[in-house]
Parts: sequence; structure tokens; C-alpha cells
Amino acid sequence: MPARLFPRRAPRVGRFLAGPVHEATLVLALFFVLLFCAVYLVHAALLDGFGGQTLGKRLLGIEVIREDTGAPPGPYRAALRACTFLFVDMFVGLFVMLASPKRQRPGDIAAGTIVVRERRGSRE
Repeated sequence: MPARLFPRRAPRVGRFLAGPVHEATLVLALFFVLLFCAVYLVHAALLDGFGGQTLGKRLLGIEVIREDTGAPPGPYRAALRACTFLFVDMFVGLFVMLASPKRQRPGDIAAGTIVVRERRGSRE
């Protein structure tokens, strides 16, 4: 009898069973993670890029500006900051920020931006 490439029953993995129901759950979870990432990137690119602030930054009185000009970073640089936040900062961002002389996270370093206290009278 030839060996089967795929067993009839899914193997037991820890307390959980692998199988079509659990695979569908993982696919659905991955879909929502990717959807969240896409919405976050668009949100950051538009709000940080054109205005320098999201709602949270506005409430805290901080804004993102370009290091060289002091203007809002623009959508490309804001999206670059957001991408590095999603994929780099969550793992090493705190250590890089503490080692950076300007306390910049990797996204700020890559995009050439810095977070500063909001300039009085700049948002009216």
C-alpha cells in the first residue's frame, strides 16, 4: 500500500486540532490584520503627511515635521514612518529611540522626520 501524502485526519497539535475550521480562522485573522495595517497606513499617510498630526498627536500637543524644512512630512514620508512602525518599531524601536541623540524611532530616522511639541498658533 503506498504511503499517503495527506492523512485522513488532521494531526493533533498541542490542545488544538489542525483542520479546515482552524485554517479558516487563521485566514480570517490574517485578513483582519492586513486590513488593519492597510487602514493604519492610509490614516497615517493622510493625517500625518498633510497636517503633521493625527487626532492623538493633536490631543497630546505634538506633531511630526521634516527635519530639514520644519514642514509636515508629506504622504510618502508619513507612510514610510508608518511602515517602519508596523514592522520594525514593535521589536527594536524602544532601544533605537533610547540610543538616538534626538530620541527618534527608526521610522523617524528613515523618513528624516522628528516629533516636536506643537508650535503655538500653527493650527488655526
